[in-house]
Amino acid sequence: GGRVLVHVAVLGARAAGAGAEADRRGAAVVPAKFMNGCFGDAVEARRRWDITYRWRRKEEIDALLLKPQPFYHVIKKGYPHFYCGYARSGNLVYYEQSGKVDLSEAEAAGATLDDLVAHYTFLAEFCWRVLDPSAAGKTVSVLDLAGISLAFCRGRAFEFVKRSAALLQEHYPECCQVMLVVNVPSWFALVWKLAKPLVNEVTLKKIRIVGAADTLSALQEFIDDDQIPAEYGGTAVFGDGAPDAFRFQNPLEAQIAAYVDAGLAECGGAAGARAGRRRRKAHPVAEAYGCPCHPPPPDRDPRTTNGRGGAPPPTAREFAQERERLVAAAAAAAAAAPAVPG
Repeated sequence: GGRVLVHVAVLGARAAGAGAEADRRGAAVVPAKFMNGCFGDAVEARRRWDITYRWRRKEEIDALLLKPQPFYHVIKKGYPHFYCGYARSGNLVYYEQSGKVDLSEAEAAGATLDDLVAHYTFLAEFCWRVLDPSAAGKTVSVLDLAGISLAFCRGRAFEFVKRSAALLQEHYPECCQVMLVVNVPSWFALVWKLAKPLVNEVTLKKIRIVGAADTLSALQEFIDDDQIPAEYGGTAVFGDGAPDAFRFQNPLEAQIAAYVDAGLAECGGAAGARAGRRRRKAHPVAEAYGCPCHPPPPDRDPRTTNGRGGAPPPTAREFAQERERLVAAAAAAAAAAPAVPG
């Protein structure tokens, strides 16, 4: 009996040592976006990355795509935020419509503020692990303030926005090419005058603020008309052409929703989610490219697997083609697999 206990203790110590070594190896590599966000200051980049690395380990962020998302649709309905199309740079375009927020249905369904932030984190992971896993990926973000009132700044939705913005700033640096704040109301000028001194110079250079009359031209500076929803003056029409089709029926959002629905079905719906069930495999693209913060292993480097050699990293559009290939290959493999006897 004593020998068995000693043997188990030795194995446990070895496993713990191996885990600690894996932690050291993972934390030792500071991602390029952290270096860029710190202007090459290696000490500050290391400090920030250590915080993020510990956060990812503690919150099991690397496994987030395996967790079912029971509040996904009700949050999407109450807080309009969505990916839709690509900028001329090849980067994804992301929209938020803060003036249309109504979280009452999400709250009635039991979604807490922590659930809202967890939802946002899931979307960030899906974006950088599936929609655009390239090391150089960024978004053109459109913050639409049409219909917003000062009351928004005192509500639960504003707390959600503040926490989500803080999460992106701390753990997903250098992920925004430009932020277009559009359809701003007249009173926003006073709010911005007070807030502007608190924003760092680099971020300020990425922010454009325009009223309703200049919204389309601001979008056109970065996005082609065929990638701008018709509701914003572009020519992109999705699905059945309903007023909210660009939110729910564009290819990017349809892909996310399909993944979420498949995960809920696999885990037994909301009840399975509450029971802590997880899906067996993450999205095939996420499986292929791994964590968005760590550089991919040499044999899975997108710059080499795409045959680009030392060329610049592929754009989100190029990754969309690679994503379709991987998804099709995964589906073909599943279809060809022999049936498991019941």
